[in-house]
Amino acid sequence: MNKLLLSAIAMLGGAALLSPFVASAAELEPGQFVRATDGTVYWLSEDERRYVFPDGATLQSWLGGTPGMLKDATDGELEPFPVGGPMTMRPGTRLVKFVSDETVYAVTRGAALRAVAPEYATAYYGAGWMQNVDVLSIALYPNYKVGMPIEKVSDFDRMTEVGFAATPETDLRMKRENGLLPRSTAPLKAEVKFTVTPTVVHPPEAPTAVAYTVTITKPNTAISNLRTDIFRDNGAWQKACRGIDRCHYEIDYKDVTKAAAERYYALVSNEKAEVLQRVYSPFVTIAPVTTSMVQ
Repeated sequence: MNKLLLSAIAMLGGAALLSPFVASAAELEPGQFVRATDGTVYWLSEDERRYVFPDGATLQSWLGGTPGMLKDATDGELEPFPVGGPMTMRPGTRLVKFVSDETVYAVTRGAALRAVAPEYATAYYGAGWMQNVDVLSIALYPNYKVGMPIEKVSDFDRMTEVGFAATPETDLRMKRENGLLPRSTAPLKAEVKFTVTPTVVHPPEAPTAVAYTVTITKPNTAISNLRTDIFRDNGAWQKACRGIDRCHYEIDYKDVTKAAAERYYALVSNEKAEVLQRVYSPFVTIAPVTTSMVQ
């Protein structure tokens, strides 16, 4: 394991961080910092991949002094998450330079490096700005993209950059946009539930309306990319909902005079035309009240 990474882990919590804190496979999900059994730390991304922190400086720029954000996981628990690439420094936190290169850079969103002269570094980090420079291995240089140098104080705002990258996910999205990482090719995943209320009606006695609801949780893409289609069990299309996590469809059975049982199913798809397996609603029983029953 990288010595710098070990050092960062020690700084982030010492013995407390090294104590058992094992997450079950069910607890591993996108949006978590996870530590493997060999000590390597990853970010689990929304694209269902894990991004590795290559050294202690990079890890500390994101975690700071919050070791409790780490979850331990076995190799088997991490296996469903293929390695997607390296993490880079959190924008706005630290200045960087690379071994054998004297240029000092400010890190901005999307892993963009902007050369910064001493007078500007002083404006951003104070007279002791050199204490805020992390020296990175030259092997990490290809993980970044060199942008325009900083030529005036207003060219760079530390707090704006830090605020932009509140989590690694925001920065990863930007790196996909600027070509440092491939765009997500993860197959569509989400949890879909189809519920109905009530499940039995006795028309014409109220209530006769049944609410069919499709709920989407934990998608690996933005909700705005999703479409929900509701069909009768015989395949007849009924309704479509776009960009929302809850799709409602109501049917009023007040005029039904024959006993029946029916159900519907939902298909959830994304902008790439990937479709999840259909999810069925429970059966609804329609039991009309007959004249003899009323008497």
